[in-house]
Amino acid sequence: MTYQEKLLYHQIHPLKLSVDVACAALALYFVWQHDWLWGIIIAFIPSMVASMYVLKYENLEPLKQSPLGRYVRSYMNKYMDWTRTGGLAVAAAGAWMHDVAFIGAGVAIICYTWLAGFFKRSA
Repeated sequence: MTYQEKLLYHQIHPLKLSVDVACAALALYFVWQHDWLWGIIIAFIPSMVASMYVLKYENLEPLKQSPLGRYVRSYMNKYMDWTRTGGLAVAAAGAWMHDVAFIGAGVAIICYTWLAGFFKRSA
C-alpha cells in the first residue's frame, strides 16, 4: 500500500475516528471556556499521535477492501479534508461565542462532508 493510500484509509480507522470525535468535543468545551490554547492542543495533538500510530503500525488493507474504504476512495479528497477542518473551525467559533446553533452548523458541515458521496449518488 502506498503512503498516499495509507493517508486516505487511516481516516476511517476506528481508533483514529474515535480520537478525532472525542478530542473535537473536548476541545470545543475548552474553547467554550475561552481557553483557546488547550482547545487547540486537544483538537490537534492527540489526532496527530493517533494518525502516526495508525499509519505506522496498523494494517489498513482490510479497510481499503471494505465498503467504507471504497466510499472514501471515491469521494474523499483534499477539498473534503479542508472542508471538515473548516467545519471544526465553524464549531469552534460557535463555542467561543457560546452560540449552540453555530456549533451545530459546524457539526453539520463535518457530517455533510463525510456523507457527501451519498448525496451525489442519489442525484
